[in-house]
Amino acid sequence: MSRLEEMLSASWRKLPSEAQESFGSPAAFGPVLAAGLRVMAAETEVEPSFPMTAGLVADLIRERADGLDEVSAGG
Repeated sequence: MSRLEEMLSASWRKLPSEAQESFGSPAAFGPVLAAGLRVMAAETEVEPSFPMTAGLVADLIRERADGLDEVSAGG
């Protein structure tokens, strides 16, 4: 399984069944996930005024993911 397929599968498992039904398949959900990744890429390009290591980029991505988890949980 490619990393892209792993990402789609992991995201797909998090969707409620009614959302899965509306998208139809993990591949159909791909454009939604891609849009979010593009926003994150744009943030990474413009926010830092210093070179970022891979670890810092990973931390930024995890921070955004945690924020999305909190929003979806009502926090």
